[in-house]
Amino acid sequence: GVVLVDPEYLKERKVFVTLTCAFRYGREDLDVLGLTFRKDLFVANIQAFPPVPEEKKPLTRLQERLIKKLGEHAYPFTFE
Repeated sequence: GVVLVDPEYLKERKVFVTLTCAFRYGREDLDVLGLTFRKDLFVANIQAFPPVPEEKKPLTRLQERLIKKLGEHAYPFTFE
Protein backbone atom coordinates (compact mmCIF):
# COMPACT_ATOMS: atom_id res chain seq x y z
CA GLY A 1 0.00 0.00 0.00
CA VAL A 2 0.85 3.69 -0.04
CA VAL A 3 0.03 6.39 2.51
CA LEU A 4 -0.11 10.08 1.59
CA VAL A 5 0.96 12.40 4.41
CA ASP A 6 1.09 16.14 5.02
CA PRO A 7 4.49 16.74 6.71
CA GLU A 8 3.49 20.22 7.90
CA TYR A 9 0.55 18.74 9.80
CA LEU A 10 2.49 15.77 11.20
CA LYS A 11 5.61 17.71 12.26
CA GLU A 12 7.54 15.20 14.43
CA ARG A 13 4.75 12.63 14.76
CA LYS A 14 4.73 9.14 13.27
CA VAL A 15 2.12 7.37 11.13
CA PHE A 16 1.27 3.72 11.76
CA VAL A 17 -0.83 1.42 9.58
CA THR A 18 -2.90 -1.37 11.17
CA LEU A 19 -4.21 -4.39 9.29
CA THR A 20 -6.94 -6.47 10.92
CA CYS A 21 -8.30 -9.67 9.43
CA ALA A 22 -11.62 -10.58 11.06
CA PHE A 23 -14.07 -13.44 10.72
CA ARG A 24 -17.73 -12.42 11.00
CA TYR A 25 -20.39 -14.96 11.82
CA GLY A 26 -24.05 -14.89 12.73
CA ARG A 27 -26.65 -12.52 11.40
CA GLU A 28 -25.91 -8.81 11.19
CA ASP A 29 -29.24 -7.87 12.77
CA LEU A 30 -28.08 -9.49 16.03
CA ASP A 31 -25.21 -6.97 16.33
CA VAL A 32 -27.68 -4.31 17.53
CA LEU A 33 -28.25 -6.30 20.72
CA GLY A 34 -24.77 -5.39 21.94
CA LEU A 35 -23.31 -8.76 21.01
CA THR A 36 -20.41 -8.95 18.60
CA PHE A 37 -20.24 -11.85 16.22
CA ARG A 38 -16.67 -11.25 15.12
CA LYS A 39 -13.37 -12.94 15.80
CA ASP A 40 -10.08 -11.13 15.01
CA LEU A 41 -7.80 -13.66 13.34
CA PHE A 42 -4.79 -11.52 12.53
CA VAL A 43 -3.63 -8.06 13.55
CA ALA A 44 -0.44 -6.37 12.30
CA ASN A 45 1.01 -2.88 12.83
CA ILE A 46 3.79 -1.16 10.89
CA GLN A 47 5.33 2.30 10.91
CA ALA A 48 4.68 3.95 7.54
CA PHE A 49 6.09 7.43 8.22
CA PRO A 50 8.85 8.31 8.71
CA PRO A 51 10.07 5.26 6.78
CA VAL A 52 12.27 2.84 8.73
CA PRO A 53 15.49 2.45 6.66
CA GLU A 54 16.17 -1.18 7.65
CA GLU A 55 12.67 -2.20 6.52
CA LYS A 56 13.21 -1.04 2.91
CA LYS A 57 11.51 -3.51 0.55
CA PRO A 58 11.22 -3.53 -3.25
CA LEU A 59 8.20 -1.61 -4.55
CA THR A 60 5.35 -3.33 -6.34
CA ARG A 61 4.21 -2.03 -9.70
CA LEU A 62 1.07 -0.58 -8.10
CA GLN A 63 3.10 1.21 -5.41
CA GLU A 64 5.39 2.71 -8.06
CA ARG A 65 2.40 4.05 -9.98
CA LEU A 66 0.72 5.45 -6.86
CA ILE A 67 3.90 7.18 -5.70
CA LYS A 68 4.38 8.70 -9.15
CA LYS A 69 0.75 9.91 -9.18
CA LEU A 70 0.59 11.17 -5.57
CA GLY A 71 4.00 12.86 -5.44
CA GLU A 72 6.85 13.22 -3.00
CA HIS A 73 4.77 12.89 0.17
CA ALA A 74 3.54 9.37 -0.67
CA TYR A 75 5.23 6.61 1.32
CA PRO A 76 4.98 2.87 0.57
CA PHE A 77 4.35 0.19 3.18
CA THR A 78 4.21 -3.61 3.06
CA PHE A 79 2.80 -6.27 5.38
CA GLU A 80 4.35 -9.73 5.49
